[in-house]
Amino acid sequence: MEDKLALIIQNLQEVTLYRLRLDNGGIGSVQLRYSWQISPIELVRYRAEYYRYVITSLLKAVRVPIDRLEFVLGSSYQVTPEYTMDLFRLSSVVTEHDAKKAGAEVVNALASTLDEPDDSWSARRQDIDLLETVDAVRKKLRKAYAPPLETEGNGTLSFTEFVLLPAGFLKYGEQKFVVERRDAEPLVYTDIKQMHEDYKNDILSPQLLKPAVTGALISLLEPIQAEFQASKEWQEIEEKAYPPPPVEEKKKQRKDKGSRYPGGAAAKNVETQPDGSVEGKDKMKLV
Repeated sequence: MEDKLALIIQNLQEVTLYRLRLDNGGIGSVQLRYSWQISPIELVRYRAEYYRYVITSLLKAVRVPIDRLEFVLGSSYQVTPEYTMDLFRLSSVVTEHDAKKAGAEVVNALASTLDEPDDSWSARRQDIDLLETVDAVRKKLRKAYAPPLETEGNGTLSFTEFVLLPAGFLKYGEQKFVVERRDAEPLVYTDIKQMHEDYKNDILSPQLLKPAVTGALISLLEPIQAEFQASKEWQEIEEKAYPPPPVEEKKKQRKDKGSRYPGGAAAKNVETQPDGSVEGKDKMKLV
């Protein structure tokens, strides 16, 4: 596994052309608007542009050359006769069951969460955005799932394995993750196997792991966030792609004070006399 990860990182430096199908997280804009009815087509366009900024900055942060980076919108070819014919051919040889199974295998292989493994997607709250503030990152990682002595389903260890250990190449020139300790030498890991062993034996505890993960992730996000702060265009696109939800005005409910308060319904059928008394058919209702 370590050799494969090292090879992937090395090969990223040698790739000369990237073609990314990009529409709202990889879904074609036409399909998104007319099949799923998730977002208006105008919003999808803004999000496609937003992801162009995000992915470009992310690749630069991990030192991948982008001189031949190319983004291809799904809507640029999904309305062509050739694409339609390819869909017909595909549907004639692939069942719906097989297609869903293949899609699920891809998503499950890539999905890593900091929440408890049994949480539903809608219940998960610890996903971290690339533009997350430092305080938000710290808060979410404090709540991340990392049960003591347990490595199975440990989202924090999984995140370290697939993100932070490989990212050690950027800082150390090799796969490495360092955990600082207050009264002892730091723990240095070059593979996840040793991390698992130390975690099971309580050498590496959640109290040590989480601050190390937090610091490494913040450092990894810094160049991306700095580029965002320096780009007015990116900030404008972000506002258009993910506008804040409209604030609903709270309608004040008129309180029913009844008819016995001054000026109420009962008071309409009485008259105040010069001596201060009241006369009229409803005068008894005011008593």
